[in-house]
Amino acid sequence: MHLSKAAAMFGFGFHEQKQHAHELHERFQAHMNANGLSFGTKEEYIYRFEIFREKHNEIELWNNAQSSFRLGHNMFSTMTKEEAKKMLGAKIDDSNTEPLLLDESNLSDSKDWRAEGAVNAVKNQAQCGSCWAFGATAVTEFAHWKATKNLLSLSE
Repeated sequence: MHLSKAAAMFGFGFHEQKQHAHELHERFQAHMNANGLSFGTKEEYIYRFEIFREKHNEIELWNNAQSSFRLGHNMFSTMTKEEAKKMLGAKIDDSNTEPLLLDESNLSDSKDWRAEGAVNAVKNQAQCGSCWAFGATAVTEFAHWKATKNLLSLSE
């Protein structure tokens, strides 16, 4: 009797793993479509899927561990760390930086400016290297919204 229960549980677990793998492949396909990706060989597809799977697992860990923000897939979900660094081009040396502690006693637990319609969706700056321009534009859009309650999209 115990053997049959174990076999049934093992079979169910195997089916669940297969179902999860299938769902992850569907998410990967949707990600490829959304980002205009295609991979020339089966090996490259498998390689990029494994990167996507690792990032998906990391996203799930973060999202399940806290509730103050949510992570999701983006254009970096199939890139290696080296490819992402090359694309971003940032070189930050924070080795001599002392942390600045701020008084948080008067802050609310959270503020979602998206819920108030105060910010636009994240823009894709790709490799242009002008992250400062996207940041300045976002601040200008917010300042205009704050003054008029009318959100403009000034870039792209």
